[in-house]
Parts: sequence; structure tokens; C-alpha cells
Amino acid sequence: MEHDPVNKPIHYLLLPGVEVRDVCEALAEKMFDTDKNIPHRVLFIPDYVQMMQYLMRFMDKNGAEDLKKAKWYLDKMIEAYE
Repeated sequence: MEHDPVNKPIHYLLLPGVEVRDVCEALAEKMFDTDKNIPHRVLFIPDYVQMMQYLMRFMDKNGAEDLKKAKWYLDKMIEAYE
């Protein structure tokens, strides 16, 4: 696959042919489909997607910095539940 930094950046490919964005979209849809009462749904889903993006690409991008960013979003999600 040819490198395309605009349309298919390498750090956004989780696996060959599988983009981080596609996984996040599927997970967010699952959240909407759940019967559970997800708090602050409008704000909660973007936090979840951001956290998942950082977790899925930390090894190809910014390492520990991205893990810390993911933790920041996770903390916000936990606060929404409490």
C-alpha cells in the first residue's frame, strides 16, 4: 500500500485495511445501541472515541504522551458515570 499522509496516514491504520476511525465508529454505534443508560451521551461519545484513538495508535505516534491523553479522556468518562 502506498503511503498517503492525507487520506490514509500510517498511524491511523490499526491493521492492514482497518482504520482506527472505522473501529471507533463501530464502537460508538454499539454505545448508541445499548440498553444501558449512558450518561451525557452527547459529550460522552466523543470522549470515548478520542480515548480509543489514542489507545489504538500510541505505539505508532507519541507513545506515553498518547497514553496519558487516553487516560485524561478515561477520567472524564468515569466522572460522567459518578
